[in-house]
Amino acid sequence: MDDEYDIDREMMIDFIDESVESLSLIPGLFVQLEQAPGDLSIIEAVFRPVHSLKGNAAYFGLLKTKALAHELESILDRLRKGKLSVQPVIIDTLLSGVDEILAILDATREAGDEACEAERYEAVMEQVVKQLDASTEAVESPIPQALVLLRKLADAPLLANTEEHATLMQAIDLLAAGTPEEEPAEEAPEEDATPDGPLASMMQILENPPSGLTKEQQAELVEACLKEMTELAETDAAQHTIAEALEEFDLFVSRIGFDDILRNSLIEKGRRLAQMQAWETYPGGGGAADEASDAGEGAPSDEPSPSGQGDVQPKPEKAESAAAEEQPAADQPRRAEEPAAEARKQDRGRTMRVSEDSIDAFLSFVGELIAVDEMFRYIHSELLKTQAGLPITSAFLRVINTFTKLSDDLQASIMEIRKVTVRTMLEKSRRIVRDVASSRNKRIDTVIAGDDLTIDRSLIETLEAPLVHMVRNAADHGIEPPAERAQTGKSETGVVTVTMTESEDTITLSIKDDGRGLDYEKIRQKALANGLLGPNDPVTEDLLVDFIFSSGFSTASAVTEISGRGVGMDAVKRAVEDAGGRMEVKTKPGQGTEFFIKLPATVGTQIMQSFVVQISEQRFVVPMDSISGSFRPLSKDLHRLPNGAVCVKRNGMIMPITHLDGPYYGEYNDLLDGILITVEAKSRPFAFFVDVILGLQKVVLRPVPWIDLRKYLGAAVMGDGQVSMIVDLRAIERQVE
Repeated sequence: MDDEYDIDREMMIDFIDESVESLSLIPGLFVQLEQAPGDLSIIEAVFRPVHSLKGNAAYFGLLKTKALAHELESILDRLRKGKLSVQPVIIDTLLSGVDEILAILDATREAGDEACEAERYEAVMEQVVKQLDASTEAVESPIPQALVLLRKLADAPLLANTEEHATLMQAIDLLAAGTPEEEPAEEAPEEDATPDGPLASMMQILENPPSGLTKEQQAELVEACLKEMTELAETDAAQHTIAEALEEFDLFVSRIGFDDILRNSLIEKGRRLAQMQAWETYPGGGGAADEASDAGEGAPSDEPSPSGQGDVQPKPEKAESAAAEEQPAADQPRRAEEPAAEARKQDRGRTMRVSEDSIDAFLSFVGELIAVDEMFRYIHSELLKTQAGLPITSAFLRVINTFTKLSDDLQASIMEIRKVTVRTMLEKSRRIVRDVASSRNKRIDTVIAGDDLTIDRSLIETLEAPLVHMVRNAADHGIEPPAERAQTGKSETGVVTVTMTESEDTITLSIKDDGRGLDYEKIRQKALANGLLGPNDPVTEDLLVDFIFSSGFSTASAVTEISGRGVGMDAVKRAVEDAGGRMEVKTKPGQGTEFFIKLPATVGTQIMQSFVVQISEQRFVVPMDSISGSFRPLSKDLHRLPNGAVCVKRNGMIMPITHLDGPYYGEYNDLLDGILITVEAKSRPFAFFVDVILGLQKVVLRPVPWIDLRKYLGAAVMGDGQVSMIVDLRAIERQVE
């Protein structure tokens, strides 16, 4: 019984994780839908995960989740059928519903059984049901009447042969695509009609691409539709056609891109599929066949129709013909190309969920291999000292080098496994901006770039909180109200741009707004009031910018639910710097502000490339992640400060000199016999003094909890079996400050 419970628990956690992953992108899609209400592909992209959640939640006893998902699905179904128009109140309701489902799933994952805050759940459920009831009372959608007026306008002689006429016709086509035909529900579809669901969505994207989507986004949606059709197709012919389409899609997108040749080929295959009538229903009667099975109903039904194919049936002779063709096919051997298509289908779905703890455990084993590698190298060096046979030592070195390469490859592979896409994190920006704009009566668009990047999961955790805070600040403080923007000649709609980029050793998150920019005078006045600046102190723009990261500093004239308390930017900067990163700011008054968060692309794991140094006859390890160079000082470059500390001039920059005990106050001569290591710090570089650099070595960080680690990260076992302490350069930096 216990084993059974464990299996069910594991399955439920997998289900929750998959559901959260699919639902996390939905808030951003809702914001896009609000900006492009006629884009049915967005509604379909939202409908599918909600429908899937509704169908599977009951299996795990998540009845509240199922009930709420069902009501949300009903609203979405009305939207995609044109029975309900996209309005802010509808989007608010849908967002509240998805937020509540995510909260339930999160609480359930921890509790083991479905858990939620009863009052909040009932309030959200009441809001959703009330909105659904209100939409049910609406007898007629305004879209058909709007179409009539638009078509009359298009026929006006004044617009004939003009660009406006072409634009208007495109709008009519797009609006009509979301409007249900006013035909009797029992009437069979025309012979060349397109099946509902993913095929219809794909054909709309291919034949009438929404203006708000880039080619890359169109390609992603088309690929999702093709994959979904693979699951729905029942006949060999349909499976073969879809497999061909997927193969062409992969070939073109990987080498050429989503171009017109691919688009036309997919349109031809889509029309061929539309005539096959080879589609099964989703479990529970939803998904691609929902519109057929729900004909004449206001919301999707939980029960499939007796026929299993919905209320709309093929013409009798078509059904008989199809049955006659399919019956012998069941007895025939599968066609030669079918196994390849089946293998392709399996290959595309080969993914596995592995816990982060398992990955970290594997990484620790890789670390042990690296420690063994260093031991091998030490043994090799000792063999050379004893002048052992050259062939043996040379062969041993080749084995060591092979072992090193395998260890490095293993480490690189496991670090790749730790990587996740930044899309889910960046898409949160759309929701944040929308909420701020709504509460502050502003008009703000959100632009996201670089969302296809993958980075280590720990970096996502580091960036999430700063992203939320800075996007909110950009929308609240940066973007001006529409009237103010209009007075300065700007568009009344502001723009917040969130971008993620990656270089060889750095990832950069940029949050940019086209608002008013930082007000230097207001910052100066606030700094004076807070005692951060004296009346006669020299002031630079960089200094004023630094003040916004001071604790409790805010130039907001009033405290709101969104901001104004002066809490946040200092915490953001501290979190970034604790992760080994830094923040930069660019601002132009009247044009906007851009914040940059820069973090090391390589995660600080227990495996680190380091300098091995000697200090006062002892051996230490100094991590290289923040080291920019080393040099032997000259007496002419050494200077003593009024407080007695010694600094060094290097490349036109004055750097304080430190050692293990903090700032260096000793004699110049002691420094001349040693080496200074330049360390890039969050405020300014400093020089760390060592006697000798013994070499470079990859080491494995090992915790030593019984030792006071104020100056050390931990310890490392060296190749000779001795233990060396790993210096914490950030702790040394804090001593300098």
